[in-house]
Amino acid sequence: MERNNQYCPKCGKANSFINEGTDEQLSATTHEQTYEGNPSLEEEIYDYIQDDKGYYARKWEKSATRNGISFNIFAFLFGPFWLGYRKMYLFVFLFSLVWLVMDFLLYLSGYTYNLANLLAFENDPVDQVISVVTFVLIGFFGNKLYKKHAIRHVKKTRATTPNYENRLTIYKKKGGASWLGVLFSFLILIGAYVIPTQFIPLNVSPIDEVQYAVYDEEENINLHDMFEVVFDKGEWTFIQTVDKTDYVDFNGELTIDQETHEVTFHFANSDDYEDIDILSVSVDNEELDVYDSSDFLDYIYDLYQEQ
Repeated sequence: MERNNQYCPKCGKANSFINEGTDEQLSATTHEQTYEGNPSLEEEIYDYIQDDKGYYARKWEKSATRNGISFNIFAFLFGPFWLGYRKMYLFVFLFSLVWLVMDFLLYLSGYTYNLANLLAFENDPVDQVISVVTFVLIGFFGNKLYKKHAIRHVKKTRATTPNYENRLTIYKKKGGASWLGVLFSFLILIGAYVIPTQFIPLNVSPIDEVQYAVYDEEENINLHDMFEVVFDKGEWTFIQTVDKTDYVDFNGELTIDQETHEVTFHFANSDDYEDIDILSVSVDNEELDVYDSSDFLDYIYDLYQEQ
């Protein structure tokens, strides 16, 4: 019996696949060469997809006149995890590398991160933009990526496995969707992006490095938290950098027994040392010695604890 070459035997939709590498519609000869036991390339692509065949047939048909663009809401919402769900692990890896390269370029460009956001586990604005753009791209081009992925795997399988029944077994194993693939995509992101990015330094402002230095490790209290509570009209100022050492001042008003005092801290932060140094403390323009400066900071800490 002559086959109907105008419609897909799996879903009833008109044939609309784009042949990878030529961007031309699959010719009717593909179906003319079809005989029982050896389906066409397009039929086997449906075998590879397994589920949601009608959905992808409609999307690919529409995208044929839109430069391959069609929107997939799940691809947009879940991004690389949707890619993993559809077993497109190579694309998960490639997007991980893109993110890694973007982080490295931000470092080279001197982009400065807000340390307060990092400590609060809040996303940096630029990182948010990169993430949103990535998810939007996957949302609009995910279907096209999946088509290329399916065509490539089916062509490879047809070239290496002559028997159709054997190919079906391969499609059931390597095609379709998998929740385990979501886990695999998560592991790929960890291995190809999260772990490597830990070795890329972050550019943080000298003021942030000083004001967010931890004073009490047990209570996880930093200088910013202390000074924010104890002082009025507090202001941090970057002075200069000399020989890889940043000099930062803090000026604020401290009220003791209804008297207001002008207080200035002089800090030094060197790349050669882990701790922040207090060079001196001035109260009403009178500089305290090293020991009194340390005691005064302890006094500020006690005031903070009382409030």
